[in-house]
Amino acid sequence: MSRRCQGLIEIRRRSVVSLDHSRNEADTPHVSIPPPGWYPDPSNITQRRWWDGYCWTTATHPRPSPGGEFVRSLPWTPWLVWLTAIGGAAVGLLTKAESRATHAPENWYLAAFCIAAGLTLVASVVTLRDRRWPAALVFAALVAIVVALAIFVTTAPATSRSCDAQYDCDTGFGLGLPFVAAFLFIPAVGLSLLGKALTAPFRRRA
Repeated sequence: MSRRCQGLIEIRRRSVVSLDHSRNEADTPHVSIPPPGWYPDPSNITQRRWWDGYCWTTATHPRPSPGGEFVRSLPWTPWLVWLTAIGGAAVGLLTKAESRATHAPENWYLAAFCIAAGLTLVASVVTLRDRRWPAALVFAALVAIVVALAIFVTTAPATSRSCDAQYDCDTGFGLGLPFVAAFLFIPAVGLSLLGKALTAPFRRRA
């Protein structure tokens, strides 16, 4: 081992000395060396350097921002599955409601939003159990966007019940899409936070 590594090990040991307050070694200094991994670079706070368990290597990469780490930590794959289910259910039921041949379309509208709400609640319980509340806000925003798009896709065509054939529904409804998403964000937040709150007893038991 090179003198450089030996010196770095000694420096690292001094920086990670902690006190072990266990019953057998009360107030006895305990020295540990971190396992191999990426750590903040002692010589450059803007990057991370690879520690091989003995010394610092030449491998570095930019230190990610807290926001970037938060985004990468979100459960994107499960969310994609749930959002697909929510969007698919909304489109299917709203398409039926928007058909001019459908009798009592209000029942289909109600079913569409109830099922979307139910899936949102279940998805929040399943995917937000070990997440902080900002994750619930992100998921709520995604749900609001998906449902707003489902509404736009099913109501904009000229053959839909909501569209007047004399009106450019694609443009008009498209301009209103952000406002619909903002309106839907409010109940989506409530459902996401409720779903997260329902997981609290399970977190305590764990």
